Amino acid sequence: MKKMIQIVSGSFSEKGNFSGYSTTGERIHLSAQQMENLGYKKDAVVAFPFFVIAVERSFNKLDENSNPVVVDGVEQTFTRVQAGSAFKTKEEMIGAFNSDKVFDIEATAQLKAIATDAGLTQAVIDTLVTAL
Repeated sequence: MKKMIQIVSGSFSEKGNFSGYSTTGERIHLSAQQMENLGYKKDAVVAFPFFVIAVERSFNKLDENSNPVVVDGVEQTFTRVQAGSAFKTKEEMIGAFNSDKVFDIEATAQLKAIATDAGLTQAVIDTLVTAL
C-alpha cells in the first residue's frame, strides 16, 4: 500500500514522534526526524494541512526489555500506517508520488530517440521498448 494523505491534525508523543490524522480520522505515524524535516520539533505548533505518502509497515512486538515477543515459537508483529515521506505542499507530494513513473516515461522517450537516431525501424523500436 502506498497512498497520498493530507494530515489535518495530530500531536507529538513523548519521544517526539507524531501521530497525524487524515480527514477520515486515519492515524498515520511520522518519525521525529520527518517532523524536523518539515520544520517542527517536539511540542511545536504545527501548521496544517501537510501531506504524506503513507505506507503500511510491519514491526516486531517488543517486551519491556526491547526483545521480540514470541508466542509458540512465532515472533509477534503489528502493522502500522506511517509516512514514508512528508511534504509541506500537495504539489511536492504529487511530484514525489509520480517521480518513478515520470523517470520511466523519460527513459523510454530517450531510448526511442536514440534508437530512431541509430536508424532502427519502428517495429524494432517497439520490440525494444516492450522488452523493458
